[in-house]
Amino acid sequence: MPAERGTDVTAAAQGALVTNTRLSSSLSLMASELSVLFRRLRTWAMLLALAAIPILIAAAVKLSSHPVAPGRGPPFLDRITQNGLFVGVTAMIVSVPLFLPLTIGVVAGDTIAGEANLGTLRYLLVAPAGRVRLLLIKYASAAAFCLAATLTVAAAGALAGVALFPVGPLPCSPATRSASANQWCVPC
Repeated sequence: MPAERGTDVTAAAQGALVTNTRLSSSLSLMASELSVLFRRLRTWAMLLALAAIPILIAAAVKLSSHPVAPGRGPPFLDRITQNGLFVGVTAMIVSVPLFLPLTIGVVAGDTIAGEANLGTLRYLLVAPAGRVRLLLIKYASAAAFCLAATLTVAAAGALAGVALFPVGPLPCSPATRSASANQWCVPC
């Protein structure tokens, strides 16, 4: 009996070692994929193009010839002059239908097409990493770029808004106000 118990412990230890090895190789593959993705010039060009959207919106509103009275202009554009943080919100509303999907599609497609173009896809598919794991790593890197692109638009909008417009408390609708939040909300 003691010999069987030792064999079970050894098998369990080997299973844990294999699991740890796979996890560490997956993490190193993910780190490698992210470093390749964010070292590409095309990735940074896409992020800079996305950052230009809120900057252009803020500049257009600031340079408009006649200021709009609060509540009298296009949705969100009239709020930008009251609170610069709305530049980020407006930029997200403008970016989500076209610009974010377009840039994310280009970068996500480039993760596979770039490997095929460089001739390294053949080696990746033959490597012991496995096709499913490779595709999951590529998907995770595209998701990381999605997060980076969204944060780029929001951060550029917030910075442009703070630089060009006053910043104050955010207005909220009467339906979302509570007794404790009343001090922070400005009536719409």
